Amino acid sequence: MDKKQKNYKSYFENLEKAYNSSQKNPQVLLELAEHYMFKNDFERAVKIARYGLTCSEKLQHGKICRFKTKTRKDYNEMKSRFNYVIANRYHHQKRYKEAQHFYNQSITFYPNNFEAQFGLGQIYLAQRNWENAYPCFNYIMTHCKKTEAGECFKILAYLSSKLKKKDKACEYYEKAISFNANDYESMIEYAALMETMDPTNALNLYTQSITIMEEINSKSQEWEEKIFIHPEILLNISTLKLKIGIKIFPSIFLN
Repeated sequence: MDKKQKNYKSYFENLEKAYNSSQKNPQVLLELAEHYMFKNDFERAVKIARYGLTCSEKLQHGKICRFKTKTRKDYNEMKSRFNYVIANRYHHQKRYKEAQHFYNQSITFYPNNFEAQFGLGQIYLAQRNWENAYPCFNYIMTHCKKTEAGECFKILAYLSSKLKKKDKACEYYEKAISFNANDYESMIEYAALMETMDPTNALNLYTQSITIMEEINSKSQEWEEKIFIHPEILLNISTLKLKIGIKIFPSIFLN
């Protein structure tokens, strides 16, 4: 309750009491491991997570085995989250091979660990392994709530374009923009894809993206918060206008 209400001080005090009362309880160890992970104390988080995995195995296959049918799913989900904590540490260290191993372990125990699916997908993206990245994000989009899977639309669009699935890429870009009407990055990527297929639509997307960026910049007081509008976008706009047959005045862009 304290955690949901963001009363973290009270939450941690109660967590310490629970740990002192039962130092081998997997649920308590999981909460503790995740607490330290969010605090970026990865060394302590991983140490607790590994111990939690050991305790989970002993409980699941030991004295509570007679309740196996009722509790196995819960224990597998906890083991999945323990593995995610370990994978997350290696991911931050850019030790992708180890991170990939523990992400896979996490997903094996509980496929609906969307954080593990996302983390594994990110590693495949970093490796430019589009074929293996696609199923990770597609799983999240298929099984997760739309409000939580919105970021996946953009990634799936990007992956679809890399895999030469242009129709699918267009479909996902449409969903990404529908999910977030101010997603100027998706608009730019979508426009680049549409330049040869539909120049008019590409022009509209580029123009809309610039409008959004300019609105954001007008509201940003700090220079670091402003978005840099790449000159290539303006060049693409002028090229598309010429292609469509719209007269342009170069002095506008030179100014």
